[in-house]
Amino acid sequence: MAKGKKPQLPKFIGCFLRNMREGMVLLPSHFLRKLPGKEIHLIISVENNYKYIWLMPAYKDINRKRIEEELIKPEITGPGVVYNYHGAYRLTEAGYITIPKKIRKEAGFEGGDVVIVGMFNSIEIWNRMDWEAETEKRRREHPELWGNFKGPLRHL
Repeated sequence: MAKGKKPQLPKFIGCFLRNMREGMVLLPSHFLRKLPGKEIHLIISVENNYKYIWLMPAYKDINRKRIEEELIKPEITGPGVVYNYHGAYRLTEAGYITIPKKIRKEAGFEGGDVVIVGMFNSIEIWNRMDWEAETEKRRREHPELWGNFKGPLRHL
């Protein structure tokens, strides 16, 4: 790498349907290859009445303090957006993340299908019904951007 040049963050792109069993979700293999390690920060996000789980890879310079002070403060996220940090969790060797029952309950995940969404430098896990409602709302509000979106694109 050239001197003074910052390393590129991995780009997680894609939308995948996955079944959550007993709180375990398998992340897409191409997401796993881009992670810097097996640790990931778990944050619940509430935006516009929708809840989802936000997974922030544990990059060298990303820790709880930085997340709480720089990424999820209300004055940064804006009105109507609430984040709740739940700590760093380890992925299994196979690439599963286990989401504890308390967190699943807070995020409104009853089990069943979830949608895993790559959002460039982070990953979101949505309840399938909330994801479908939100994407439909966005299609109506911004047809020029969302009109052809067919997500989730792939079943895992």
